[in-house]
Amino acid sequence: MRKVCRRLWRTGLALCLSLSLLSACGCWSGRELTDLAVVMGVGLDRSDRPGEILVTAQTAKAADMGKKEGGGGPAYWNVSQSGPDPLSALRDMTDTAGRQPYLSHNQILIFGRELAEEGIQSHLDYFLRDRESRTNVFVAVADGSAAGLLDLSPPLERLPARQLYGQIKAGEDTGEWPAADLLGFANQLMERSRAPLAPLFCLVGEGEEKTAQIMGTAVFREDKMAGVLTETETRGMLWCLGKVDGAVLEVPLEDGRAGVEIISAAGYIEPVCEQDGSILMRVRVEAEGHMSAQGGDDNLSAPEEIDRLEAALGRTIQAEIEASFQKAQDLHTDIYGLGNLIHRQHPARWKELEEDWQESFQQVRLEVQMDARVSNTGRLTQPAFPKE
Repeated sequence: MRKVCRRLWRTGLALCLSLSLLSACGCWSGRELTDLAVVMGVGLDRSDRPGEILVTAQTAKAADMGKKEGGGGPAYWNVSQSGPDPLSALRDMTDTAGRQPYLSHNQILIFGRELAEEGIQSHLDYFLRDRESRTNVFVAVADGSAAGLLDLSPPLERLPARQLYGQIKAGEDTGEWPAADLLGFANQLMERSRAPLAPLFCLVGEGEEKTAQIMGTAVFREDKMAGVLTETETRGMLWCLGKVDGAVLEVPLEDGRAGVEIISAAGYIEPVCEQDGSILMRVRVEAEGHMSAQGGDDNLSAPEEIDRLEAALGRTIQAEIEASFQKAQDLHTDIYGLGNLIHRQHPARWKELEEDWQESFQQVRLEVQMDARVSNTGRLTQPAFPKE
């Protein structure tokens, strides 16, 4: 009797395992990979049709991904479709592509400049709400059209979307540009004061030599693009936020110039509410660098010359901070999150400022405290100039 029970138990276990294996075959939703178009990048532009937007999806051609460069056509296919919203346009792409767009591998969401200046909040809703769309995709703005930015021949990648993603990631790692993922960008839209930011791409070159470069930072007031920070103004903002991880600065001197490579930096912002009701944004920046180049015949490795170089480095950084602050006030945008700091540290004062903060931000005064050091002048103890 015991042997019979054991045999029945083994038979039942084998049957359960077989049924489990059968149920594991295929996708639970019934969508097979061969029925899907894997989307790697999405661009949104104004459409010629009133009340609609133009959505461009860059889909990977799996058959060409493993081929060497030049062996066949491009490894991607851009499909464009107009619709009243992103979901409608993406669904209608099935008629052209013959497959359903699949967004789980998407890496970048690009807005054309005209659409960004009109407002993008309603177009973000689908990508935040849909379960298939990832919230860690990068958000960017194209100086022209998003469709045009996705239609280029990248020198190092098979897919333009992958190239654009890599450029943003590299800028984030070196502290040159602020990277914005979808969730972070949406959170900035909902913050009390801080203006949302995104890298601004421009196309340079012609034909097959056409490439994309990050040329500035798109600044939004609420959900509309209000203007652009240049590279210098962007770095001025990043000094304040303590996000400059590495930079090479051209430091002007009275009798020449010096190149300084920043190896470490820290930035702090302190809001000060004055007794007369005015607001002061006090910024303290600590920066350390190595001299990387020199144009001039002075021996900058001498102690007194090092002091002069450090003072000049401090003035250079302060000028970048002041330039970014002036642009932020011109655009009526708090790019530093100063309002959030006031809300946390001076809640009573914030209640008076909150309703009209972007206008009040124009009256904020700036105070910069610099601590710039040059700790190394390289292998040379004196410049390589002939003696007189």
